[in-house]
Amino acid sequence: MSKVLDLSGTPITPEPPPMISRRRRERIQRVQDLWLSGMTTRELSQLYGLSQRAIQKDLADARRLSRETIQNWDSQGTLGREIRFLESTRRSAMRQSQFAAQEAVRLGYLRTALDAASRLVTLLQSVGLLTRVPERIVVEENPFSDPEIRRKFMGVLLEIRRSGEKIPGIDF
Repeated sequence: MSKVLDLSGTPITPEPPPMISRRRRERIQRVQDLWLSGMTTRELSQLYGLSQRAIQKDLADARRLSRETIQNWDSQGTLGREIRFLESTRRSAMRQSQFAAQEAVRLGYLRTALDAASRLVTLLQSVGLLTRVPERIVVEENPFSDPEIRRKFMGVLLEIRRSGEKIPGIDF
């Protein structure tokens, strides 16, 4: 575990977390939520029938409890679970789309897979694990098997091309 130092290089020892009952923790959470949503300490003290000083102490304890929660949070484990979930969702939706009997159901599964992939890319970018996303996707062949849907899909793509509109990230 790394040590936290102040500007002079002296190690800072964190203040031990306060011993707080479950009822008070719940009140502290409510007070913090209301304070973060814009209420003043004066309004909170009137709402809860407490002194402003008690409300300020609740807010200070809320900051300490938040730091305690953050220090004990397993970010790598949580990130790994989220990545596994999104990847599993994407794979499952792709697999289900192959067995879908109706085109609308197949498209629904493909949309779910695309959404999971998009969320995965966003997550990986937000934590710095992915720094560059492909700038262009080339549609080389029509992905639909139904001839009528294929014709309509190509018609829409050609209409978009004729109008001069571009679909960001897709080159056809």
